[in-house]
Amino acid sequence: MNKIYLVILLVLLIGASCKQTKEITTGTKKENKVLTESENFDFQYAFVEANKQMMLGNYEMAKNFFLKCLKIDPNDPAVHYKLATIYLFEKNVDESLIYAKKAYEIHKENEWYAILLATIYEQIKEIDSAIEIYKELKEKHTDNPQYYVELAILNQNNQRYEEAIKIYNEIEVAFGIAEPISLEKERIYLALGDVDKAKAEIKKLSGYFPDDTRYIGVLADYCMQKKEYEEAKKLYDKILTLEPDNGIVRISLASYYFEKGDNNESYKNLEIAFQSKNVESAVKTNLILSMLEGKNRIKISDQQIENLTKIIIEKHPDDFNARLVYTDILLQKQEYEKAKTELLFVSKTVKDKYILWEQLLLVHNQLLDFEGMYATSKEAMEYFPNQSVLYLFNGIAAN
Repeated sequence: MNKIYLVILLVLLIGASCKQTKEITTGTKKENKVLTESENFDFQYAFVEANKQMMLGNYEMAKNFFLKCLKIDPNDPAVHYKLATIYLFEKNVDESLIYAKKAYEIHKENEWYAILLATIYEQIKEIDSAIEIYKELKEKHTDNPQYYVELAILNQNNQRYEEAIKIYNEIEVAFGIAEPISLEKERIYLALGDVDKAKAEIKKLSGYFPDDTRYIGVLADYCMQKKEYEEAKKLYDKILTLEPDNGIVRISLASYYFEKGDNNESYKNLEIAFQSKNVESAVKTNLILSMLEGKNRIKISDQQIENLTKIIIEKHPDDFNARLVYTDILLQKQEYEKAKTELLFVSKTVKDKYILWEQLLLVHNQLLDFEGMYATSKEAMEYFPNQSVLYLFNGIAAN
């Protein structure tokens, strides 16, 4: 069961607990049965016991007590609601739907009953029914943004993009500009292929939060996509004015200068970015890999790639992925001794990567380092006893 599912159930249970007493005692239910004193005592006892067993995780016992409640009062919505939550927790969606529908039918004004039923409709892909419930909730509770958001997300997830945009716009009018809403609108416009409107959403955010460099950076990236290079450069410079040590923007500037044909300035900005500890080592390593695989627009020489990889290792000595990338570079240059040094360093910590051991053994072989081959193969056999190649290397080294 995923975390979102559990969170929904928890919220529903808490909500019901807050309203249980009111539901039983105030007589707000439709067709509410008037209980005798004896019936009321039996109902209250069964209801309390049911909730106790439910909290203890004894769901079968809880269901039995709740069913006793329904024998006394068949139209108590809180009992139907509780049974629906138990069946939903047990993933018995069909039974859950029966009781959830009944709770909602008896007391449509209860928000928790409505939310539970809408949740079940989502589970069984009856999206139109879920949407109708959230529409009613939104109309009844215009001051609650949750129902606007749920309705928008339902439409968005089912590719009803125009309706989702309409609701997100209503949220902004009612509650003001908020980052999550603007970013969802951006995602929708990108899905629709409308880059200009997507860019407009980020521009709006940047206008409301002028010192937030994230929005400035995204806006600059849009300008780069549209080949509006000079506008992008102004935005990147603005970021550096606000955050002089921002390493990520240096990578973006490297792209800018490469597009402008200034390879020296492009590489200079890459060097600054790779020297920065504000840029995660994984970002740097992935950038190197994209260059080696020819998937990055920025093109630099093999020597420059090697220099940048060395910088990663210098600034992040425990980044084993960077060391393995550097090892591949060294092997291509047939610098086997240096490659062996890197592989031995990594193998002291990384024990579960078979390819690492095999590569190290091949390097030993190239160097005719039979003593090292023997020691490495012997250790590798402890971790990978079913790999026959390791025994071959061990046998060669032993003779």
